[in-house]
Amino acid sequence: MKMYLRRFAIRTLIPIVWRISKDRAPATLQRFASTEADSAWQFLNALQADVDDELRNELFNNALEEVHHASEFERMSVECATSLVYKPKPERTALWNPRKPFAHFLAYVYVGESDVYQQFSAYSSAVKEAMTGQKNRRTFFDVAKEDEDGHLTLAKRALFQEFGSRRQAEREILKIRLRRAYQTWLRTSKQLGEVSTTMILGLIYFLAGPVFFLACRRRLK
Repeated sequence: MKMYLRRFAIRTLIPIVWRISKDRAPATLQRFASTEADSAWQFLNALQADVDDELRNELFNNALEEVHHASEFERMSVECATSLVYKPKPERTALWNPRKPFAHFLAYVYVGESDVYQQFSAYSSAVKEAMTGQKNRRTFFDVAKEDEDGHLTLAKRALFQEFGSRRQAEREILKIRLRRAYQTWLRTSKQLGEVSTTMILGLIYFLAGPVFFLACRRRLK
């Protein structure tokens, strides 16, 4: 339900927001570029693990595709930008932990790729509506979605092989989804707190400003 609502919001709101603010599209594409670059780094970092050659080759190929995605999103951002675009500073936390089974990393990959795969189709529709005006035109989101589908299939297959049990794999996936939901809740709470603080301070300034203005004006006279 959560992902369905998110996709609905993307398809509905993104075309409107991008038309109102010309800076939002380049900024959003930059965030995608940063996310894909981080995914590439995560795959390359995980190559340090002791895994079989076939899985290692597939992980390296995934990293190359993520680098390509990051480059394309960067290019799209620059092309539609009307001013300098802020590039998010990478704040990477390694998902692969040598002290934990490699299946733990694969579960993170599966959850992340699953979420991205579902969002790409929504963003593709939004981009066609907001930027191209051609609903049947193929966008890079469609191309990237096909690559992410391959990553998702690989992660799922390798995950079940590593765990040796579908039930254990699904239990680990659920734990990671709950952890990610909790982290999202923390970020959202922080953002809402900042917005509430700004609104309260603005209200105080709006109400108290005229009073202090008149007092200061009388003192100056």
